Amino acid sequence: MDVRPSVDLGWTGCPRVRHYVEEEEQEWFPEVRKALGRKRLQELGARMIAAKADAPRDPLALRSASAK
Repeated sequence: MDVRPSVDLGWTGCPRVRHYVEEEEQEWFPEVRKALGRKRLQELGARMIAAKADAPRDPLALRSASAK
């Protein structure tokens, strides 16, 4: 299951950001795959896709829990 964004977010073109993206993809993701396994990752991906429907479109517009 491919859960990457369907649009180019643009920020991956920045060399500093690209470094972190590559680090995660090459170092962290393989470790997570080993630890969780394909089935669990697919289940998590499906839950994230389902949760997206309920997620706020503009999280910055939400009032903070600490705001009065």
